[in-house]
Amino acid sequence: MSFNYAGLASTALKQIAKFGRSVTLRAVTAGTFDTSTGTKTGASTADTVVKAVVTAYKDKQIDGEIIRHGDKMVMIAGSAVTTAPVTNDIVVDGGDYKIVNIETIQPGDTVLIYKLQVRK
Repeated sequence: MSFNYAGLASTALKQIAKFGRSVTLRAVTAGTFDTSTGTKTGASTADTVVKAVVTAYKDKQIDGEIIRHGDKMVMIAGSAVTTAPVTNDIVVDGGDYKIVNIETIQPGDTVLIYKLQVRK
């Protein structure tokens, strides 16, 4: 017997839309390095505007290594994006923040929330 998580995914999307704000999720494709010319080619970005809940980490969560002062947690609904975010993608929210860690909340086949740890 399996649980249908579509209802929970819908609730996550609605709550983040209600309490969140618009941010840009920038997918970064690095491209390739041509050793004969010494140049990088094929690098690109693709922007998606999503609603997100952005919070600072509490002082007791900051350990100076995994979570550093200035890091933020960005929560987006899994159903808000067609492609999962990856580390080194960028969240634009009053500045550019690189995704350094991703926690996927996915109790079944449906991604409910992506919790992104981002850093300037």
